[in-house]
Amino acid sequence: RRGDWHRSLAHPAIICAAQLALRARRRAARWTFNEHTFDFVHIRCLFGSISDWSKLYRDAFRTIKSGGWIEQCEINVQIVSDDGTVDEDHILTGWAKPFFKAGDLIGKSIRTLDRSKELMEGAGFTNVVQRNYKVPIGAWSSDAKLKEVGRWNLLFCLSGMESWAIYMLTVVLKWKVEDVHEYLAKVKAAFLDRKNHGYYVM
Repeated sequence: RRGDWHRSLAHPAIICAAQLALRARRRAARWTFNEHTFDFVHIRCLFGSISDWSKLYRDAFRTIKSGGWIEQCEINVQIVSDDGTVDEDHILTGWAKPFFKAGDLIGKSIRTLDRSKELMEGAGFTNVVQRNYKVPIGAWSSDAKLKEVGRWNLLFCLSGMESWAIYMLTVVLKWKVEDVHEYLAKVKAAFLDRKNHGYYVM
């Protein structure tokens, strides 16, 4: 029954499930799978790569068996803090702005997390549950678990930031490459400054 279908958001583990198919290429095109094919569909970090999320969810709904599940994990790239160390004028607050602008220009929004629950329900999914998690950038948290998460997330951000930025800032927003590198150096310094208690939500 359609009413038996569920969806939970944000599970950071790698999923291995029966009849799970990963088709990275042409993921936004119409799915060629038959109706009621899958027990479980997992979507992870496709923000900025899908032009029509409603269509993607409708295709998922059509191909998941009754009683099956869809799970999605996305990131809100807007960095914030709870203690004011990353305020509205901070360079880390501004980190998301060019990506939001570039995503809008190419018709592939970076703001996926903001509407995923609403769009899943619009596609027919029921009992949709959204769970948001704070993910620290750096080992600044007093909580031991979050400190460890933050340590690894800092590595993730430092190792990934150039690849995330180069295309969006140079090709889409027409920044000069040298300006991008100068900007990234400042963002990197802010990431490494433990006085900044920034995090994002996933």
